[in-house]
Amino acid sequence: MPILKDNRKIKKIILPKSGITVEIKDGLLAADMEAVYCEENRIRATYLMIKNLMVGWDAEDEKGNRIEITVDNLRMLDIEDLEKIQTGLDVVQDFLAKAARKGTSSPTS
Repeated sequence: MPILKDNRKIKKIILPKSGITVEIKDGLLAADMEAVYCEENRIRATYLMIKNLMVGWDAEDEKGNRIEITVDNLRMLDIEDLEKIQTGLDVVQDFLAKAARKGTSSPTS
């Protein structure tokens, strides 16, 4: 009998600007998409998606306390760090590759 469970692999990505190491699930579930589609603001939806996929990071405050993964804290990251998270995931690369293939197909195919 098939077992229904979360089989996504966890990737570690080192962010280029902040040096923070994030642990993030590489793949999407239906529940991940729910948060995105319920949010009208596309930028906030992106933050919610990243927050939902992240399982940990080593970000700390000035006193050495671990910082919680929240949308507000993600908003403090440099844009280059956010881009690294997005491009570091196979699920994003697969999506972009599929979109590129669709964009290069002829209009009659």
